[in-house]
Amino acid sequence: MLMSERQGRILSLLERLGRGEVTVGGVAASLGRSRRQVQRMRKRFAGSGAAGLVHGNTGRSPEAQGVAGGP
Repeated sequence: MLMSERQGRILSLLERLGRGEVTVGGVAASLGRSRRQVQRMRKRFAGSGAAGLVHGNTGRSPEAQGVAGGP
């Protein structure tokens, strides 16, 4: 699985969060996200590992790509 630099940074921070080296608030501030969003990421990471951090549409082509008569 390929991860972007940003996703790798999130992974690193969530691993540190799991070890108790940083707080949820610290991770949220570092990422510019809310504490609630960090809690959601932590839950996805706990359930699916690093794969849970990758956006679900990664690698897919747009559904509307090449539609004739589009806007």
